[in-house]
Amino acid sequence: MTVNEFKELYNRVNEHYPHLAKFPGVKGWVNNLALLAAVPTITAMQYWEIAQFCDDNKRRTFDELFAPRTPIGAKIETLREQRGWSQTDLADKLGTSQKQVSRWECGRTPNVTTLKKIADILGVSVDDLI
Repeated sequence: MTVNEFKELYNRVNEHYPHLAKFPGVKGWVNNLALLAAVPTITAMQYWEIAQFCDDNKRRTFDELFAPRTPIGAKIETLREQRGWSQTDLADKLGTSQKQVSRWECGRTPNVTTLKKIADILGVSVDDLI
């Protein structure tokens, strides 16, 4: 699930359940989504995709999640998603944490050595990332 797909579902759920919008973080929002039985506004498959997306982004706020990102972060996310990998999958391949992958996708720029490693794992050149 991409950030835009998540944002669309997030907005749809919040239209029906505005009290959910008060939660600033992904983790609190999805936990309350389940508790408040908001699932009828989305399909079961969408709910599980949301759950995976939220698990990958549980420490992020919605401001961080929906903020414009650097081109490098957007490219890392796009290439990762094209391969069907979660942030955790990419982190495992890089020998780092999911939180670090999230930071890069949110706009922090990895150092040159790490950028080369990311490019190699994603099967692209460093130039393609920058």
